[in-house]
Amino acid sequence: KMCAVALNDFKLMLRRQYGPLFRAWRRVLDQDGSMTLQRAELFKVCRQINWTGNMRTLWKALDNDGSGATTFEELDPHGARLLAEFRSWALGIWGTKMSAPMFKELDNHNKRKLSYKEFAQGCDRGGFPMQRAHVVATHLDWRAAKCIQEDDLSVLDIWRPPDWLIALPNESAAEEFKACLLKKYGHFVRAWRQAMDKDNTNRCSWYEFTHAAKRIKFTGDVPGAWVVFDTDLSGIISLRAIDPVSSTHFMDFKKWVDQEFGGCRYAFKAMDPHKTNSLNFREFRSACRSYGYQGDITSLFASLDQHGNKHVLILDEVAFLDDWDTDDGPGNLSPDDLEAAASGARDANAAPKTTQFVTP
Repeated sequence: KMCAVALNDFKLMLRRQYGPLFRAWRRVLDQDGSMTLQRAELFKVCRQINWTGNMRTLWKALDNDGSGATTFEELDPHGARLLAEFRSWALGIWGTKMSAPMFKELDNHNKRKLSYKEFAQGCDRGGFPMQRAHVVATHLDWRAAKCIQEDDLSVLDIWRPPDWLIALPNESAAEEFKACLLKKYGHFVRAWRQAMDKDNTNRCSWYEFTHAAKRIKFTGDVPGAWVVFDTDLSGIISLRAIDPVSSTHFMDFKKWVDQEFGGCRYAFKAMDPHKTNSLNFREFRSACRSYGYQGDITSLFASLDQHGNKHVLILDEVAFLDDWDTDDGPGNLSPDDLEAAASGARDANAAPKTTQFVTP
């Protein structure tokens, strides 16, 4: 939970000081305008704004795909989705270099600046809803000037949001993707470990997902399938999105063995007194019962037996759980938990209210 708490606390501080997170992104985080942020840049900003939380934990939360850099969609996925939808609308009218022609058309009185209302009305005439355009204006106004100028839009010429950010959920594509996994690997857990989570963290990024789609020869709507699985727009999914039953069994078992034995490897050794590095179902069930495990042993064994070893578990089929990250995103903590933890870490001043929107 530490990553989620650190990220929430950091975002609260940014909102207190700058308002919309995209304004904070442009003013203090992404000072070179690249729409990416490196770890050294983040640490420098944290010191400049006197954020006193754990910077390494914050970086782990922001670089949730392990790419070595973070992006605005990792800081504020819902804000990024709105801006990506706005950019997609503008792209259809003015092309990739949209900022200059868009501003020229919206600034029909040649004032060289537009109030939020004028900006929203102009967008509404072009087909982008006025209320949502007003929210976009507050995000793009990175200088907090209460108006929009041409260079406020220039970031839209540079930014290349990932395809999933503007995709609509496609349930049939998601089911087809899962069917392709089973066709190639025969088992969701085997597919997860061999195609989607090769570094064994229980985290699959968009980049890893697209590579997995190619590997299983899935030719359907990849972004649409992704957003079915990535329900919180975090840019990361866990096994729970693909196989919730196995995920629940694994997490319950992992928590139990961590508490009772200190890890899955130690648990396996304790359950394998003959040192054969294997356990059949009867041995596994007997050991779990004798040590006090209360979960569904039959279903757990079926999920772990990913290699189809005729009802025999080998060490690798259990020990991999030692390396897993538990679900640690902000979406897995309640707002009350996040607020209480963040308030304990920093002062309890409330953040100013910001305009909220609902993504259709």
